Amino acid sequence: MSLVLTSKIVKSKDGTTIFAEVCGDHSKPHIVFVHGLACAATAFDKLFSLPDFQKHFYLVRYDARGHGRSGQPTTEEAYISARYAEDFDAVCEAFKLDKPFYVGCRLLTPQPGSIAADICAAHNPVLIRGIIWLAALPYMGDILPIVATPLVLSFLPGLSTPQTASEALSERIKFCHTLVAPRILPEVPFAEMASWVGAATHLRPECAKLLLGRTHDAARLKEEGAKGLPLCIIHGADDLQISGKDVIEQMEPQFKNCESHLLPGLGHIPFWEDPETVASIIQKFVTHVVQNELIGTAILVSAGNFTTSFKGFTTNVVSKDGTIIHAQAVGNPANPHVIFAPGLGCTLTAFDPLFEEPSLLANLYMVRYDTRGHGLSGKPLSPDFYASDRYADDLEAIISRFKLKTPFFAGWSLGGAIGADIAANFPHPVPFAGLIWLAGLPYLGDILPIVATPVVLGLIPGLEDTANATSGLQTRIDFVESLSAKNDAVPYETKLTWLGSTAHLPPPIANLVLTRTQDPTYLLDAGASGWPLLILAGTEDKQINGSATIANMAPKFKNVESHLIPGGGHIIFYDDVSKVSKLLLSFISRVRRTKPYPAKDN
Repeated sequence: MSLVLTSKIVKSKDGTTIFAEVCGDHSKPHIVFVHGLACAATAFDKLFSLPDFQKHFYLVRYDARGHGRSGQPTTEEAYISARYAEDFDAVCEAFKLDKPFYVGCRLLTPQPGSIAADICAAHNPVLIRGIIWLAALPYMGDILPIVATPLVLSFLPGLSTPQTASEALSERIKFCHTLVAPRILPEVPFAEMASWVGAATHLRPECAKLLLGRTHDAARLKEEGAKGLPLCIIHGADDLQISGKDVIEQMEPQFKNCESHLLPGLGHIPFWEDPETVASIIQKFVTHVVQNELIGTAILVSAGNFTTSFKGFTTNVVSKDGTIIHAQAVGNPANPHVIFAPGLGCTLTAFDPLFEEPSLLANLYMVRYDTRGHGLSGKPLSPDFYASDRYADDLEAIISRFKLKTPFFAGWSLGGAIGADIAANFPHPVPFAGLIWLAGLPYLGDILPIVATPVVLGLIPGLEDTANATSGLQTRIDFVESLSAKNDAVPYETKLTWLGSTAHLPPPIANLVLTRTQDPTYLLDAGASGWPLLILAGTEDKQINGSATIANMAPKFKNVESHLIPGGGHIIFYDDVSKVSKLLLSFISRVRRTKPYPAKDN
């Protein structure tokens, strides 16, 4: 079942905006989900997408203050216990919730589990029907050193008081890598991991420091537990951040009506690792509570199915210098072959719209890869590893591994400059059927200040800066906000994936990638000899001036086709995948039909 949510911007009592979303049946039991530290409400996508979960419950989730799309106040007063209770109250009022179940989940944080303590402290009698803790910290206080692992405690300085931008980024990535059980980590799709890292990147260090430093009194929580407030504890047995066994031992005696589940093989985000099992436990718990209140009928149903997997061939290839290059292929190898390279700070996941487009899947064999220094590919720190010939070697390895024959090369943004590496390092005529620039930079050199906009030139220093953590994080957010011309319509989940991809580009490597040198002579010679070129650019691109690219490069290519796509931004294949797909297929078909290269008069 697709996930269709209704969203609202709710204003809390102190004026802080809280972004909330809902799906399901309002006539059924109400459940409110709150995420954890350095996360966002999108973490619940798998759980919320289960058909039976939507059918039998009214599911609400929101970005906690300081996180995601909610307000990010920077005063100590904004993070006291009462504020969290007021946020919860505001969401309940906005969606007309009647004594909902509260689900606080995952991460060492003074948020998810402990917000139950805030709610109990603010209301007597309590306004919730029951508590569900998903790998949650019960409250801030004496229990912290008992249930929190040394590993997760070691991440906190990098999240809240990083000394450098490099530390802020690397600690967020390491933090997210400990969310799942070790056995499951290799199976996490990069797009999913990038989304988690993107959410962590949205958490400003000053906000992290404030929310981690807040205190509250858990006495009312324990009092309600002793009186019979229902509690369900769900924990992964292989959690690297919170010891579920210790949480159960500490909290079960405090609650008169408590059930606990320690799930084998699962980690700190069990509702992502095994959403069906978690959903089933929640359904049975809620049903039991409702039955005991004699206000409803049992809902005994099985969970639905939810799968997210890349339907293609994924592998790591080894380049000539030993650098690992992460690549994926999809489509029919009998069709024309096309290699796609993403731009600065981006990864192969950016091409999802094209790799899911039926017309392209039916007519092409498409390979995409993380360029060196990016995503899941190797990140060497020596300038020699970013010389022009190394980029050509990467393509040699990809061509060999996927058995490609005279492929087209499509470079997006900075990935377009790899065309110059092809021309400079492969024999002429180059063994590529054609070159495609998707809002591409032609090459690194004198063309850069001509075609790059002031917006992207202004962002580059922040991407390279290793010192200022706050600036480094904010620059990556600003960079992502400049990708699409339809920015307001881009789902937050998609932006998080893009943002998490930029976080995987360390500042020193951004500098190496941007300062490497290229000789465009060979590119221009190939163009003059008839190497086919397709230039696609958006009229609303905030990073590359497509008109300038066409004006400066089209005359230098004997066989060139160019299109300015109305309303398209820098990520034109996202903004208008239909138009871009049609133009790609038309160009590839024409080149294969006419075979203009090498030119017959050469």
